[in-house]
Amino acid sequence: MRAMKALVLERDKELRFTDVPDLVRPGPGWARIRIALSGICNSDIHRGFGGGAYRYPLVMGHEFSGLVEEPAAGGKVPRGARVTVFPLIPCRRCVPCQTGDFAQCTDYDYLGSRRDGAFAEAVWAPDENLFVLPEATSLRDAALTEPCAVALHGVSKLAIRPGDAGAVFGAGPIGNMAAQWMRLRGCAEVFVVDIDGTKLDLAAADQHLYAAKEAGRNRVQGERRAADPLRRKVSTGRPDRGTTGAARPSRPAPKV
Repeated sequence: MRAMKALVLERDKELRFTDVPDLVRPGPGWARIRIALSGICNSDIHRGFGGGAYRYPLVMGHEFSGLVEEPAAGGKVPRGARVTVFPLIPCRRCVPCQTGDFAQCTDYDYLGSRRDGAFAEAVWAPDENLFVLPEATSLRDAALTEPCAVALHGVSKLAIRPGDAGAVFGAGPIGNMAAQWMRLRGCAEVFVVDIDGTKLDLAAADQHLYAAKEAGRNRVQGERRAADPLRRKVSTGRPDRGTTGAARPSRPAPKV
Protein backbone atom coordinates (compact mmCIF):
# COMPACT_ATOMS: atom_id res chain seq x y z
CA MET A 1 0.00 0.00 0.00
CA ARG A 2 1.25 3.47 -0.88
CA ALA A 3 2.07 5.91 1.91
CA MET A 4 2.00 9.69 1.98
CA LYS A 5 3.04 12.46 4.35
CA ALA A 6 0.38 14.12 6.51
CA LEU A 7 0.11 16.38 9.52
CA VAL A 8 -1.90 14.20 11.88
CA LEU A 9 -3.82 15.46 14.92
CA GLU A 10 -3.27 12.45 17.17
CA ARG A 11 -4.99 13.96 20.19
CA ASP A 12 -5.87 17.42 21.45
CA LYS A 13 -2.85 19.74 21.13
CA GLU A 14 -0.68 16.99 19.65
CA LEU A 15 0.23 17.13 15.97
CA ARG A 16 2.71 14.84 14.22
CA PHE A 17 4.07 15.08 10.68
CA THR A 18 4.34 11.47 9.65
CA ASP A 19 3.74 8.79 7.03
CA VAL A 20 0.15 7.57 6.76
CA PRO A 21 -1.43 4.91 4.52
CA ASP A 22 -2.66 6.38 1.27
CA LEU A 23 -6.42 6.79 1.21
CA VAL A 24 -8.62 4.39 -0.74
CA ARG A 25 -11.00 5.94 -3.29
CA PRO A 26 -14.34 6.31 -1.44
CA GLY A 27 -16.36 5.74 -4.60
CA PRO A 28 -16.27 6.02 -8.41
CA GLY A 29 -17.45 9.63 -8.33
CA TRP A 30 -14.45 10.78 -6.29
CA ALA A 31 -11.23 12.35 -7.61
CA ARG A 32 -7.79 12.32 -6.03
CA ILE A 33 -6.39 15.83 -5.53
CA ARG A 34 -2.67 16.45 -5.13
CA ILE A 35 -2.56 19.29 -2.58
CA ALA A 36 -0.80 22.49 -3.66
CA LEU A 37 -1.58 24.78 -0.73
CA SER A 38 -3.86 24.60 2.29
CA GLY A 39 -4.92 27.41 4.59
CA ILE A 40 -5.29 27.29 8.36
CA CYS A 41 -8.81 28.25 9.43
CA ASN A 42 -9.61 29.59 12.88
CA SER A 43 -11.81 26.50 13.27
CA ASP A 44 -8.66 24.39 12.82
CA ILE A 45 -7.18 26.11 15.88
CA HIS A 46 -10.24 25.19 17.97
CA ARG A 47 -10.34 21.72 16.42
CA GLY A 48 -6.66 21.05 17.06
CA PHE A 49 -6.02 22.92 20.29
CA GLY A 50 -9.42 23.30 21.92
CA GLY A 51 -10.77 19.75 21.99
CA GLY A 52 -13.05 20.41 19.04
CA ALA A 53 -12.17 17.42 16.85
CA TYR A 54 -14.84 14.88 15.95
CA ARG A 55 -12.33 12.07 16.23
CA TYR A 56 -8.66 11.20 16.63
CA PRO A 57 -6.49 10.72 14.71
CA LEU A 58 -7.55 13.37 12.20
CA VAL A 59 -5.96 15.13 9.24
CA MET A 60 -7.36 18.67 9.24
CA GLY A 61 -7.46 21.18 6.38
CA HIS A 62 -10.49 22.30 4.38
CA GLU A 63 -9.29 25.49 2.60
CA PHE A 64 -7.08 24.28 -0.23
CA SER A 65 -6.17 24.08 -3.87
CA GLY A 66 -4.46 21.42 -5.94
CA LEU A 67 -4.24 19.36 -9.12
CA VAL A 68 -6.47 16.48 -10.14
CA GLU A 69 -4.17 13.47 -9.99
CA GLU A 70 -6.77 10.75 -10.56
CA PRO A 71 -10.09 11.93 -12.04
CA ALA A 72 -13.43 10.49 -11.01
CA ALA A 73 -14.88 7.74 -13.18
CA GLY A 74 -17.19 9.52 -15.59
CA GLY A 75 -16.40 12.85 -13.95
CA LYS A 76 -16.33 16.25 -15.61
CA VAL A 77 -12.94 17.41 -14.28
CA PRO A 78 -9.96 15.95 -16.16
CA ARG A 79 -6.57 14.82 -14.95
CA GLY A 80 -4.19 17.71 -14.39
CA ALA A 81 -6.89 20.33 -13.87
CA ARG A 82 -6.12 23.04 -11.32
CA VAL A 83 -8.95 23.09 -8.77
CA THR A 84 -10.24 24.29 -5.48
CA VAL A 85 -12.72 22.19 -3.53
CA PHE A 86 -15.98 22.82 -1.69
CA PRO A 87 -15.27 20.93 1.56
CA LEU A 88 -18.87 20.17 2.60
CA ILE A 89 -20.12 16.84 1.26
CA PRO A 90 -23.94 16.71 1.50
CA CYS A 91 -25.85 13.46 1.90
CA ARG A 92 -28.28 14.42 -0.91
CA ARG A 93 -31.04 12.46 0.84
CA CYS A 94 -32.40 14.77 3.57
CA VAL A 95 -35.08 17.41 3.02
CA PRO A 96 -32.64 20.37 2.81
CA CYS A 97 -30.59 18.51 0.20
CA GLN A 98 -33.72 17.74 -1.81
CA THR A 99 -34.49 21.47 -1.95
CA GLY A 100 -30.91 22.41 -2.86
CA ASP A 101 -30.02 23.80 0.59
CA PHE A 102 -26.89 21.68 0.88
CA ALA A 103 -25.36 23.84 3.62
CA GLN A 104 -28.30 22.84 5.83
CA CYS A 105 -27.77 19.11 5.27
CA THR A 106 -28.64 17.12 8.39
CA ASP A 107 -26.16 14.30 7.69
CA TYR A 108 -23.23 15.94 5.91
CA ASP A 109 -19.59 14.93 5.72
CA TYR A 110 -16.77 17.49 5.74
CA LEU A 111 -13.17 17.38 4.55
CA GLY A 112 -10.71 18.17 7.33
CA SER A 113 -13.31 17.76 10.05
CA ARG A 114 -15.47 14.66 9.89
CA ARG A 115 -13.24 13.15 7.21
CA ASP A 116 -9.47 13.51 6.68
CA GLY A 117 -8.56 16.69 4.83
CA ALA A 118 -5.85 18.66 3.10
CA PHE A 119 -2.99 18.79 5.61
CA ALA A 120 -1.56 15.93 3.59
CA GLU A 121 -0.02 15.25 0.21
CA ALA A 122 -3.37 14.29 -1.30
CA VAL A 123 -7.07 13.99 -0.57
CA TRP A 124 -10.13 12.43 -2.28
CA ALA A 125 -13.12 14.65 -3.04
CA PRO A 126 -16.35 14.24 -5.02
CA ASP A 127 -16.07 15.37 -8.64
CA GLU A 128 -19.13 17.59 -8.15
CA ASN A 129 -17.29 19.46 -5.35
CA LEU A 130 -14.42 20.51 -7.63
CA PHE A 131 -14.14 23.99 -9.12
CA VAL A 132 -11.72 24.36 -12.03
CA LEU A 133 -9.64 27.53 -11.70
CA PRO A 134 -9.54 30.29 -14.30
CA GLU A 135 -6.14 30.52 -15.96
CA ALA A 136 -5.39 33.86 -14.28
CA THR A 137 -6.04 32.52 -10.76
CA SER A 138 -3.00 31.21 -8.90
CA LEU A 139 -3.12 28.11 -6.74
CA ARG A 140 -2.12 30.31 -3.79
CA ASP A 141 -5.10 32.62 -4.27
CA ALA A 142 -7.40 29.68 -4.96
CA ALA A 143 -6.62 28.17 -1.55
CA LEU A 144 -8.54 31.13 -0.05
CA THR A 145 -11.72 30.44 -2.03
CA GLU A 146 -13.64 28.90 0.89
CA PRO A 147 -13.11 31.79 3.37
CA CYS A 148 -13.62 34.26 0.55
CA ALA A 149 -16.99 32.63 -0.14
CA VAL A 150 -17.89 32.96 3.55
CA ALA A 151 -17.23 36.70 3.36
CA LEU A 152 -19.23 37.00 0.12
CA HIS A 153 -22.18 35.19 1.72
CA GLY A 154 -22.30 37.81 4.47
CA VAL A 155 -21.89 40.79 2.15
CA SER A 156 -24.58 39.43 -0.17
CA LYS A 157 -27.10 39.98 2.64
CA LEU A 158 -26.44 43.73 2.51
CA ALA A 159 -28.49 46.00 0.26
CA ILE A 160 -25.45 47.84 -1.08
CA ARG A 161 -26.07 50.56 -3.65
CA PRO A 162 -23.39 52.21 -5.79
CA GLY A 163 -21.73 55.03 -3.88
CA ASP A 164 -22.57 53.74 -0.39
CA ALA A 165 -20.06 54.03 2.42
CA GLY A 166 -19.46 50.95 4.54
CA ALA A 167 -17.71 49.73 7.66
CA VAL A 168 -16.40 46.35 8.73
CA PHE A 169 -15.87 45.63 12.43
CA GLY A 170 -13.14 43.05 12.89
CA ALA A 171 -10.17 43.12 10.51
CA GLY A 172 -9.28 39.44 10.52
CA PRO A 173 -9.08 37.50 7.26
CA ILE A 174 -12.87 37.23 6.84
CA GLY A 175 -13.37 40.89 7.75
CA ASN A 176 -10.69 41.97 5.32
CA MET A 177 -12.25 39.90 2.55
CA ALA A 178 -15.69 41.28 3.39
CA ALA A 179 -14.34 44.81 3.03
CA GLN A 180 -12.95 44.00 -0.40
CA TRP A 181 -16.26 42.42 -1.47
CA MET A 182 -18.08 45.58 -0.32
CA ARG A 183 -15.88 47.64 -2.60
CA LEU A 184 -16.52 45.27 -5.49
CA ARG A 185 -20.27 45.43 -4.81
CA GLY A 186 -20.27 49.23 -5.15
CA CYS A 187 -19.25 50.90 -1.89
CA ALA A 188 -17.37 54.12 -2.65
CA GLU A 189 -15.49 53.89 0.63
CA VAL A 190 -15.05 51.13 3.21
CA PHE A 191 -13.71 51.70 6.73
CA VAL A 192 -12.13 48.79 8.58
CA VAL A 193 -12.38 48.87 12.38
CA ASP A 194 -10.17 46.96 14.79
CA ILE A 195 -7.95 47.44 17.85
CA ASP A 196 -5.15 45.30 16.40
CA GLY A 197 -2.66 47.51 14.58
CA THR A 198 -1.22 44.63 12.57
CA LYS A 199 -4.62 43.78 11.11
CA LEU A 200 -5.29 47.43 10.33
CA ASP A 201 -1.93 47.73 8.58
CA LEU A 202 -2.94 44.82 6.37
CA ALA A 203 -6.27 46.49 5.57
CA ALA A 204 -4.55 49.82 4.90
CA ALA A 205 -2.31 48.12 2.32
CA ASP A 206 -5.37 48.04 0.08
CA GLN A 207 -5.60 51.59 -1.25
CA HIS A 208 -9.39 51.31 -1.52
CA LEU A 209 -9.89 50.71 2.23
CA TYR A 210 -9.41 53.07 5.17
CA ALA A 211 -8.06 51.93 8.52
CA ALA A 212 -7.12 53.96 11.59
CA LYS A 213 -6.41 53.27 15.24
CA GLU A 214 -6.28 55.70 18.15
CA ALA A 215 -3.44 54.35 20.32
CA GLY A 216 -4.53 52.85 23.62
CA ARG A 217 -8.28 53.18 23.02
CA ASN A 218 -10.93 51.05 21.33
CA ARG A 219 -11.93 53.85 18.98
CA VAL A 220 -11.33 54.69 15.36
CA GLN A 221 -12.05 57.87 13.48
CA GLY A 222 -12.59 58.33 9.79
CA GLU A 223 -10.27 61.00 8.52
CA ARG A 224 -12.51 62.37 5.79
CA ARG A 225 -15.73 64.44 5.76
CA ALA A 226 -16.25 64.52 9.50
CA ALA A 227 -19.85 65.65 9.04
CA ASP A 228 -20.85 62.24 7.75
CA PRO A 229 -22.26 60.25 10.71
CA LEU A 230 -20.66 57.05 9.49
CA ARG A 231 -17.24 58.64 9.11
CA ARG A 232 -17.39 60.90 12.18
CA LYS A 233 -16.70 58.31 14.85
CA VAL A 234 -16.99 54.58 15.31
CA SER A 235 -16.44 52.98 18.71
CA THR A 236 -16.04 49.28 19.28
CA GLY A 237 -15.10 46.69 21.85
CA ARG A 238 -12.91 43.71 21.03
CA PRO A 239 -14.03 42.44 17.59
CA ASP A 240 -13.78 38.69 17.98
CA ARG A 241 -15.84 38.15 14.84
CA GLY A 242 -16.07 40.48 11.89
CA THR A 243 -19.44 42.12 11.17
CA THR A 244 -20.26 44.33 8.26
CA GLY A 245 -22.53 47.23 7.49
CA ALA A 246 -23.09 49.56 4.58
CA ALA A 247 -25.44 52.49 4.32
CA ARG A 248 -26.05 56.03 3.17
CA PRO A 249 -26.50 58.58 5.99
CA SER A 250 -30.21 58.68 5.16
CA ARG A 251 -30.92 55.05 6.03
CA PRO A 252 -29.89 52.65 8.83
CA ALA A 253 -26.91 50.39 8.36
CA PRO A 254 -27.77 46.70 8.02
CA LYS A 255 -25.58 44.22 9.85
CA VAL A 256 -24.55 40.65 9.17
